[in-house]
Amino acid sequence: MKKYLAPCLIFLVGGIYYYLQACPTFYFWDSAELTTAVLSNGVPHPPGFPFFLLLSQLWSRIIPLDKPYALNLFSEFFAALGLTLWYLVVSKILSLVGYVKDKIAIEFVSILAVIVLGVSFTYSIQATRFEVYSLNFFGFAAILLIALTILDNQYNSIKLTILLFIMYGLFLGVHNLTIALTIPGVLTLLLLDKKIKIHHAFFGLFGSIAIAILFYIIIFARAASHPTLNWGNPSSFNRLIDYILVRGFSTSPTRLTASHFGDLIAFVSNIVSKQLGIVGLLVSLAGIFVVWIKKPRIGLPLIMIMILNSISVGLAENYFYENYDLHGYLVISVALLVIFMAASILFIYEYLIKKLAVPKIKSSPVLSFLIVTVIAALTLGPAISANIYSADLSKVRTAEIYAAKFLEGAPENAIIITSSYNTYFCAMAAHSASPRNLKQPIENLYDWDHQWGREEANRNLGCNIKTDIGRQEFYRGILNKFIKERPIYVEYDESSAPLAKYLYPHGLGYLLSISDTLSTAPAVEVKNIDSQLNSFGPSHDIETIRTVVLWLQCRGKYYEQRGDSLSAAQYYNAVDSLASMAEMQ
Repeated sequence: MKKYLAPCLIFLVGGIYYYLQACPTFYFWDSAELTTAVLSNGVPHPPGFPFFLLLSQLWSRIIPLDKPYALNLFSEFFAALGLTLWYLVVSKILSLVGYVKDKIAIEFVSILAVIVLGVSFTYSIQATRFEVYSLNFFGFAAILLIALTILDNQYNSIKLTILLFIMYGLFLGVHNLTIALTIPGVLTLLLLDKKIKIHHAFFGLFGSIAIAILFYIIIFARAASHPTLNWGNPSSFNRLIDYILVRGFSTSPTRLTASHFGDLIAFVSNIVSKQLGIVGLLVSLAGIFVVWIKKPRIGLPLIMIMILNSISVGLAENYFYENYDLHGYLVISVALLVIFMAASILFIYEYLIKKLAVPKIKSSPVLSFLIVTVIAALTLGPAISANIYSADLSKVRTAEIYAAKFLEGAPENAIIITSSYNTYFCAMAAHSASPRNLKQPIENLYDWDHQWGREEANRNLGCNIKTDIGRQEFYRGILNKFIKERPIYVEYDESSAPLAKYLYPHGLGYLLSISDTLSTAPAVEVKNIDSQLNSFGPSHDIETIRTVVLWLQCRGKYYEQRGDSLSAAQYYNAVDSLASMAEMQ
């Protein structure tokens, strides 16, 4: 019973910790998009995450809470479960490395290492909002734990090997890039110790891919039903392949130059140092050599996984903007560094014990425990104190408020054309979570850069505008067709700037009108900006700041184009004061 005590406590404490910080409604960007996908049977951006969608949809039906909040708790649950499994992984690796035989010291350092990971912003921000990364990490932790159990000659290795490849098949349906990049390291771990043969690994991977493809039938079936959110419309074989391989969505390999990787190393180092602290990072790097020297058959695979996971950030669309998704990409790297940190702490502990050579210390669990505690506190204390509660979203309702304020400006029968994907996803999430049957079609004009986007817009709007044209031509076709039939509600940015003299502020958006093209003055007066900002609530998390700053900049640019420099200046000045509030990472 004792061996279950620490894992159960980690799950319980971790669950409560994340529960207290969970966002009470849908959050910005992909969180809002995934909420929409789950609640409306939609198809999110590539690569689609079919196993994640299936599991979270089942969760939303079982948990009797407000749907967006329930989905945030889905992330919270699997984050706590992932930490629990990671404790087992850390303690097993430390035991296999064999620097220290003292089980109490190993368990204690393993718990501290898991605390560092658990409170880190990189890990916590995946637990407090609906995203793929907490489930994804849980899957990786389970896969690595199974591999280590096979390595440790426990239980039936054939059954465990089959389970390993089944798990890979399932979690390639969550975040396929980061999971796929762990395969070389995990297989190397087993091949170096001759626990599996190469041909077994080959057939196992073939089976994993087959399982993942079966899950992608979910994406294919959803797309065929033409939901309102249907990114890429992967309802044909060719489009499904493009969708799975994320063609046209990721950084081109031609950009992966030496300078690109130099920037990547600096970017990753900056994020990781914030999570572990400078001392913790140095101790972790030292731990890499400790594990490598003592147990290269374990050290090499773990280093492979960590390097490939770090490189995955460079394959993302843009890694220079430190958004929360990129922290999600790096969860595995941070978790592995935490293992190396724990190994380094145990190495220091063992070195001091031998150096002091005092019999009382060796025979006294209390004195040994105190020494480990002091070493760990000096190493881990700064990282824990700097990150605790850093991802608290418990009072952040801004995405919901922003969507409501944007939508309330649109007449009930309006066609809504958004530019920012953030606005698009938030508005779609508000629609999908609403108990009312809202009829407003919501389009994102940047989808019209793609053939599928123009086809989906025709389908959603019930029109037949030519699709073998560019985005601006298609945009013009939409406006010309509907301007006299129904209201058109537009989000302002560079693409809608040419329409400035036809646009009239209405809430957070603009109504298009051709009734008065001679007026050069704004149709409405500037409202009190402070009261507008206050209506977004007290939260000052970074995505709230970025969202509202972008709106202020666009509103200022609009007034500038309308010739009202005084009104424009008010909005530009508000940007500086608002940006100074940003305190989160």
